[in-house]
Amino acid sequence: MLMLQEALRRMLHSRQVPVELLRQAYHMNLYIKQLTSERVESRSLTAAFSEHGDAQIFAAKPLTQFLPDYSYAVDRLKVFVEEQVNWDGYGGLPASPQAAREVATFLKVVQRRLIQVPSVTMGGDGSVAIVWTDDVFYISADFDGNAGYSFFISRGDEFICDGVSPSERLDDSLAKYLGMYFTDD
Repeated sequence: MLMLQEALRRMLHSRQVPVELLRQAYHMNLYIKQLTSERVESRSLTAAFSEHGDAQIFAAKPLTQFLPDYSYAVDRLKVFVEEQVNWDGYGGLPASPQAAREVATFLKVVQRRLIQVPSVTMGGDGSVAIVWTDDVFYISADFDGNAGYSFFISRGDEFICDGVSPSERLDDSLAKYLGMYFTDD
């Protein structure tokens, strides 16, 4: 963090900031978000300066949020890949390697959004479903190994929406409902 503060200080003192900007604005805010494998750390920096260009930097105490522990979901996925053919007694296939890669990518995306840990289920055709459910909502993202996922959102018996998206991206509608109803905020 000190390196960032020093870089901002140098930028202000080196006159790389246009003089017109300094006359119009007396402070600049910078929001920083750092992601590690276990947490998200957020912090804001404010650079306040006088009409003469003298600068002072204020750094707020960082806010740290720990990522949900998705290890159970990841472990379930590994079990699905290692299943034997006919695991269900009806010719069920293990999870396809491509579907497993897509699910692993998607799990990282939703975990970084601080979404609650989902259930992970397997279909007899080698597909994998990621499911969030509570007393009101049912949300499912289904992966069949064909470069992306399809999703479905319902409230009780009422259909809300569905769609398709690449595995490395959280669809906007899906992000909205997961963020509103399946976070611990």
